[in-house]
Amino acid sequence: MNSSIVTLQKLFLALLLSSLMLPVYSQSSDNAQTDRVKKWRYNQFDVGIGIATDHFYRMSLNNLLATAENPDALRRDLSGMTEEINTSSTGLGLYVNRSYSPWNSKTNSYLNNQELRFGIGMHSPKESMISYKNKELDTSIVYCNLHNEFTFELAYMWNGRWGANKKWFWYIGAGTNASVSFSNEMLLIEGRYFAPGEHPSTQESFEEKTQRFIAKPVVYNRVFVPYGLHRIVGEHWTVGVDLKRGFGYQAILGGSTNFVNKTNTFVLGAKYRPGKF
Repeated sequence: MNSSIVTLQKLFLALLLSSLMLPVYSQSSDNAQTDRVKKWRYNQFDVGIGIATDHFYRMSLNNLLATAENPDALRRDLSGMTEEINTSSTGLGLYVNRSYSPWNSKTNSYLNNQELRFGIGMHSPKESMISYKNKELDTSIVYCNLHNEFTFELAYMWNGRWGANKKWFWYIGAGTNASVSFSNEMLLIEGRYFAPGEHPSTQESFEEKTQRFIAKPVVYNRVFVPYGLHRIVGEHWTVGVDLKRGFGYQAILGGSTNFVNKTNTFVLGAKYRPGKF
């Protein structure tokens, strides 16, 4: 567990440093004799922490076992058991973004009310789970897929000021992201019956009753509407809420594809501008 955390920290640090050096620089103007004008100017830095949830169009035991390297090793006799399916997976996310304002040749100025945003995210283990239980026999069999994600994001947004004193900053736009999983595992937990709403990890001797199997990597692609509302707390800073709503798909490398009919993200974040808000 400790080695996994250290690995996550190193990978995220590498991605953070990469994001700070995103190569969105200028191209030359029409007149090569004059100074070149950057078509995109660095405008804003964002950081936030929040919760991301994917709701799958379908989830079945076959869908879940398709993520395992050796699905036959996980099969058990499920006769007489009641099936409980969780069609969503949720994880914590840490997000870092850089935004750039476009050059407007008509006004010979940068459009501070528009921005192109590049971002990365690191997500804690997301869990997809199907349970089979028999209360009379006091037994349960749980199949669980766990994987972390690194997310790469691109979005274009429009923003403005709101309120009598213009202290509120809002934005809305359109975006897409792609992610790749790591630390993929399939868990098979065979233990006592647990009530609805109770997680199998609350059982005594949870680790002893859990078998761990290698799982295949998965990739995601999502499209979404990013929007948010922030309070301006100084010349250079805002704090507030960032949200995303959209849809996408999950693809198992070397396997099947599953549609994500709803994806939601809720983030508490802060924005910094070298120039004033």
